[in-house]
Amino acid sequence: MAVLIFLHLSKKRAVTIVAVTALVVGLFLSKRLGYFTAHDVPPIPKELRLGPADYCTVLPVFLEKYPLKKNVAIDLSQTLCKGICFREAIAGGKILKHPQWDDFGAFGPYALDEKGNIYLAPIPFVSVDEHDPREQNKIYRMDSDSGRIVPFMTLPDDVPYNPQNPYNILGLAYDCDTRSLYVATVRGSSFDKELGRIYQIYVPKKKIVDVVHGLDAMGLAVWNDPDAKYLYYGSARTPEVYRIRLGRRGELSTHKPEKVFALSQYSGGRDDRCHRIRFLRDNTMLLKGVEFDYTLRSQSDVRRNIYRFRYQPQTKSWKFVGVERQKPLATSSPSESPE
Repeated sequence: MAVLIFLHLSKKRAVTIVAVTALVVGLFLSKRLGYFTAHDVPPIPKELRLGPADYCTVLPVFLEKYPLKKNVAIDLSQTLCKGICFREAIAGGKILKHPQWDDFGAFGPYALDEKGNIYLAPIPFVSVDEHDPREQNKIYRMDSDSGRIVPFMTLPDDVPYNPQNPYNILGLAYDCDTRSLYVATVRGSSFDKELGRIYQIYVPKKKIVDVVHGLDAMGLAVWNDPDAKYLYYGSARTPEVYRIRLGRRGELSTHKPEKVFALSQYSGGRDDRCHRIRFLRDNTMLLKGVEFDYTLRSQSDVRRNIYRFRYQPQTKSWKFVGVERQKPLATSSPSESPE
């Protein structure tokens, strides 16, 4: 029937109807699948402030209720506590725990937002017996006011779980300008198949805006040049660090990834994987390099090296400063537990 109708329309009108129909169907399917369009996200400013794109983030408000020093650190090491806790970043400092903070097992990647909410991703730690890795393709959020952790959203289960790879989410990063949360997952990948994805999630609506496929990424962070916004990430397969120039509304798919450098190319560097990327306010970039081969050994007993770089505004590039072995955590005093 539709074919017969189009035969009686002019070519111009037929093309218009087809285009409009495709747009309507596309929007309908995107909403049903949990996706929004990029137009739902605010555009980035024409002139960006040079530096880390999470410049607006703050610690949770509820921490003000407890007698902790101002220099408070989020602890996800799983050595001082299970799940998440907070500690004074000084030798012998206090730590703050809560019984509810270990209900979901070990957490790894995290990101803060401008209200002090913390977004957390679960990881397998030492063993997969306690928490099924097939159920860890989720993001949790710690409420800034109450400190309670609740599920935020579950990523699409569009790649079958691979029992040889217990990992799911390996990177979270927040962008203050677009209020986007970027999420990297390696769910379903294997030694010979790279099936990972990076998602852009618009936080106010809890909806996926964009996604790139076929990338096993970890250690996400967003950086602002004055005229461009970049998502940096480490490859889970090689010692290389990449970046993607983001679109006008933070989209991932507008530009292809480009290699920035490899950790192994520098003096003292090794065949590490870039497990964490952190941009500091003084335009320093710190990278945590670890051994990683999709096995739990990578989390339970592994060396950690910190690579330091300084941004060069004249050339818009990063200058290698040095690498050092990560120091062990200082012993902390007995903890307090919120009521």
